[in-house]
Amino acid sequence: MANATLQILDQNGGVLFQDAIAFIPNSNAQQFMEAAVNQVANDQTLTFGAQYYGTFQASPLGYFINMINGIYDAPNSGAYWEFLYNGEAASAGIDAVFPADGSAVAFQQTLYGASSSAQLKIKHAFHQKRS
Repeated sequence: MANATLQILDQNGGVLFQDAIAFIPNSNAQQFMEAAVNQVANDQTLTFGAQYYGTFQASPLGYFINMINGIYDAPNSGAYWEFLYNGEAASAGIDAVFPADGSAVAFQQTLYGASSSAQLKIKHAFHQKRS
């Protein structure tokens, strides 16, 4: 088994959830999240929802998190769950990122415009599909 840290952060970077998660090596971040839910079910509340946006685009979108612990993204207000890997905005969805042993996976409530222009391009394409 491998281990990675999972953090759920509010818009100000405050920690809403943090735990070390054991997972099977070569799992993607979606499988990592599933392992996390199963491990913490008796100790803490951890739930998530994901929506599939396909891989047919030039820059495939795949799965994106749209809810954590009952807090949904809100495209109309510009709020969404940003996926961070080792402290940086992930360049792909949770089905295309494979956490390594000792890595950090995080999801932070974020507003559009709060991160790099490269990530804004991905987020814009993602939310254009939702409209």
